[in-house]
Amino acid sequence: MIALNSTRQRGWKKGLVVLATGMGKTYLAAFDAAQIDAKRVLFVAHREEILLQAEESFLAILPNKRVGRYTGKQKDEDSDLLFASVQTLGRNAHLERFSKTYFDYIVVDEFHHAAAGSYQRLLEHFQPIFLLGLTATPDRTDGSDILRLCDNNLVYRRDLFDGINENQLCPFSYYGIYDSEVDYEHIPWRNGRFDPDKLSTQLATRSRAKHALKEWQEKSQQRTLAFCASRRHADYMADFFKTQGIQSASVH
Repeated sequence: MIALNSTRQRGWKKGLVVLATGMGKTYLAAFDAAQIDAKRVLFVAHREEILLQAEESFLAILPNKRVGRYTGKQKDEDSDLLFASVQTLGRNAHLERFSKTYFDYIVVDEFHHAAAGSYQRLLEHFQPIFLLGLTATPDRTDGSDILRLCDNNLVYRRDLFDGINENQLCPFSYYGIYDSEVDYEHIPWRNGRFDPDKLSTQLATRSRAKHALKEWQEKSQQRTLAFCASRRHADYMADFFKTQGIQSASVH
């Protein structure tokens, strides 16, 4: 809050805040919007669950504001707090419904995605009093410089290890386990990621599942959350663990 207020006093109209997941990025944005007494706020994200969570956080701080949504299903325009999907609002036909200065305060969550065309159009269209970019992961694998999109103004940064050292986040132990089953060099790379179907085919195999089971048996404690590459991969792993007598569920 202090850093954001200070950056505006120095004349900045854009800024990037980097905070590790769980350190309160959305609440920070809501408090800052209240700090400048913004009349109209736009919160932009690329996933509906982020928008719903943000809406709840903002209403906790600004309970008297009128809330609207701008997504593929719902297109509210006359609201104090507008929570918008970039896939929808980022199209020229929708942007043209709003004047450049319609919003006093704009928040772009997951700002590391802002190099994409839909974000670029949105950033170029609006001219708010202040634009806040939020991210936990500012370093993109494709080398895009997202800080440039905030006029190279890094307002504040606290990473995962800062959060742990300050007792805001839980400490953890990390193990890197060698995967001899998959030759990733032969999986096609498309649009900045592995081909999902080809990747799932390589990952959802009995020998690899047995390897995961062995490592899990050595390191597991009371409960385990396992991230998988796709729904099919998650279903396969849950079914395999069930056949080994381990209570498991695939959630997606």
